[in-house]
Amino acid sequence: MTLSNPQNPPPDYTVPHDISSPGPERPRSSAPIKKIIDMASAAFRFGLDVVTSEEPKNPCKLLQWIWILGLFVLGIGAWWFFLNGGNIQFNLHDWVEASKRYAFLQDAIQTRQFPLHMPGTSGLRTVTDRYLAVVDTLFSPQVLLLGFLDLGKFVVANTWLLYTAGFTGLLLLKKELKLSILSFTVLYLLLFFNGHIVDHLAVGHAHWAAYFLMPYFMLAVVRLLGGTTGWRWTLWFSILMFCLMLQGAYHLVVIALFFLVLMIPARPALTVPILRTGVASLLMSMVRILPPLLHFGAFDTEFLSGFSSSADLFSGLVVLRETTRTAIMKPSPLSPLGWWELDYFIGMAALAFLLYFGIWRSLRTPDERGFGQATA
Repeated sequence: MTLSNPQNPPPDYTVPHDISSPGPERPRSSAPIKKIIDMASAAFRFGLDVVTSEEPKNPCKLLQWIWILGLFVLGIGAWWFFLNGGNIQFNLHDWVEASKRYAFLQDAIQTRQFPLHMPGTSGLRTVTDRYLAVVDTLFSPQVLLLGFLDLGKFVVANTWLLYTAGFTGLLLLKKELKLSILSFTVLYLLLFFNGHIVDHLAVGHAHWAAYFLMPYFMLAVVRLLGGTTGWRWTLWFSILMFCLMLQGAYHLVVIALFFLVLMIPARPALTVPILRTGVASLLMSMVRILPPLLHFGAFDTEFLSGFSSSADLFSGLVVLRETTRTAIMKPSPLSPLGWWELDYFIGMAALAFLLYFGIWRSLRTPDERGFGQATA
């Protein structure tokens, strides 16, 4: 009997598997799934960087500028559509008054005369024929466009011009506050498409297009709270107020100056710069303030209140009304104003956004400027 050598084991006589028959099932590789997950994660991080980053990388920055350009074009198209491409019904509410003023300016420009006296007083509150004696008349360089544009096209061009200037101001505010593209977009929509500006332009308050310049006011306030309190800031702010007065937007000038004064209790250290700037703004705008004083006693100075209750304030922010006379002309013993004076529509979601991020968060986590405390 022969013993086999353990170093030379006998050959394996196991019958091999037929190569044509399926072998035991092997676990599938997870590499493709992992690759898909990694790609989706990278795309999500890239999108998040585009939307929320204050200083995005180069590819994201390009996409942000494309988005910003898209927002600008959206606004141009939206206001063209809203103003019906210039085909405006000038027989509607205050468009009657605005059209008379524009027609007078157009005639003065085409005949190369200085716009001093209008024929009649119906376009000037039935008080005077002196054009500059009414403080909400337009007397800004862009009126030269009336030399070759009809009245409707001029309204569109003027709105576009002020919208473009305001959009530029919003970009400066974005840079100053280092806003992400998401924050910038929300601010853009809330500022340029709320019920306040839409309603005022709808009823013919053409001078209210100067509202688009308010991002510069916001920028001025932010810089003031950041410690910029010198004479250069005073000059810059005064020029802004003068530009608003040239548009006939004295309401906005009053609102802006009141806002500064109301900041004093929260920031007493700013008392001197604020008072100095208020005086400088009024002095620079005297060319528009003094002429109306000639007829000060003739203007209607009846007090008109604003919101008669907190419910009206809430409705003004979240309620959309039909454009019927019954819906927008709602007389009240406390306020005879039409709805266009009370409409600040932004919607429930935007209101919640503002209450949380604009007030609650800013009061709980104020930045180094103390912006929340000073403006709340």
